[in-house]
Amino acid sequence: MNKEIQELKKFAGEILSEGLKKYNEIKKPILKKHKIGEKIEDNGLYECTTCGDLLAIIKGERLPTCDVCYAKNIKNSWIKRSEKVNFISKNPNIEFERDSTFIEKIADGITAVSGSMTFVYIHIVWFAVWVLINLNMTMLKPFDQFPFGLLTMIVSLEAIFLSTFILISQNRITERSEIRSELDYKVNVNAEKMITEALGLLHDIKENVEKKE
Repeated sequence: MNKEIQELKKFAGEILSEGLKKYNEIKKPILKKHKIGEKIEDNGLYECTTCGDLLAIIKGERLPTCDVCYAKNIKNSWIKRSEKVNFISKNPNIEFERDSTFIEKIADGITAVSGSMTFVYIHIVWFAVWVLINLNMTMLKPFDQFPFGLLTMIVSLEAIFLSTFILISQNRITERSEIRSELDYKVNVNAEKMITEALGLLHDIKENVEKKE
């Protein structure tokens, strides 16, 4: 009889344990995993799913590889913690790109391409082919005889447009520097306020300690 009661208790305990396990799984919030390189839509504190390392991410940034896991050659992902995070500092590049118009982005792209060696190589090939064709050194019929008036006009127009795009891009760089300076100023002011408040608290603590003595 005692043996049957013990077996019954054991069986009831297993059922209860299994039920509690399933209940906890249901009640436990399902946290979304974020992959490396994913763009973050809100400020937050993220935890590595592998090693538990914490990382603060600002809105608009992309999740990097966990340094601890990378050193051990282990793949990882991130989950967002529930704590709310507010940053005083802002990324000037993100703020600047958010306010940029489509035309301004095109100007930046053209300026970036024209400042590369690829742009130089393309023009070397283009000019060489143009000159060879119009000097009647190929099987193709010349269409712009020496001194290459059409080529001169095209290059002149290209230079005008490129110089305009470069000036637009330079103005945007100046605006970006001004935004960065303004953000630095705000951060410095907030830091000075916090330091002043901390000094005030220390002064009060010192006075209270001196009074007790």
